[in-house]
Amino acid sequence: MGVSNSDREDRRVEREQFSNVVMSLMQNMIQYADIDKACDQLATNDTHCALPPVFSKDEMSRTVQWGKPIVENGVVKNTCYKLDEKTEIRLLRQQSARVVMSDKGEITLCHSNDNPRIYKKEELKSYGIGDDAAGVFDVLTVRYPAYTVVGELATETCDLDSTLQIVLNLLENNVVMTKEVTRLYDENDEINN
Repeated sequence: MGVSNSDREDRRVEREQFSNVVMSLMQNMIQYADIDKACDQLATNDTHCALPPVFSKDEMSRTVQWGKPIVENGVVKNTCYKLDEKTEIRLLRQQSARVVMSDKGEITLCHSNDNPRIYKKEELKSYGIGDDAAGVFDVLTVRYPAYTVVGELATETCDLDSTLQIVLNLLENNVVMTKEVTRLYDENDEINN
């Protein structure tokens, strides 16, 4: 075997037999390989290595990076995002975030949206999420680049309030953007106006 013997006619039969044995062993090995876990590891590493996405000013205005809290007389104001069942959201970029299963069996969302511009200078940006949040993320992934109405993400197991909390968490972790400009409101203001 090897390159030096690859074109030898006197070894062709032995080479074919050897290749057949290797192919058979590889097919058997695939039955025991955790392909999903291997793909998640590759995707997680790719996400960790990736540069953060570049946004236009219009896109930036629809993320958490746009709204800045105001401090007046030592009091922080405008710290709440206005979200309701009619709010439309989508992932910032399809390849910038991924849901994976951690080694401990926890569902984890990792993303490159806040990565530094220096190769692996910081740890991978990730956090644990629940089954309902993973379901919401899956829907957003399938529907990307279209916007999805938050009310459509609610399910039998995840009511509207829980869905709004999941979306707020995704928004605050810079994973999704809204269709309209993102604005901060004061906690004491009426959120639903």
